[in-house]
Amino acid sequence: MLLNCLLSLASIIVRTAIESIGDSDDLGELLTDICISILRKTVKMTKTDMDDKLLESIIKAMETKNTETDSCPEDIILVEK
Repeated sequence: MLLNCLLSLASIIVRTAIESIGDSDDLGELLTDICISILRKTVKMTKTDMDDKLLESIIKAMETKNTETDSCPEDIILVEK
């Protein structure tokens, strides 16, 4: 029962903190890492293979997103002014 109260309080604190901070790429990366860590721990507590597959898909999607944003597509022409 005490754990449930503490988790509820922690949830409120985290939501309030996230709402009060601005948007930035570094913060987005940090929040993504935190979410992935939480998902990994949650998946370890379950006994289904579907959760493992879902987590693996999420991690692959995030890696793909990161590599796409880190590189410049070849069809973009950079012009000096």
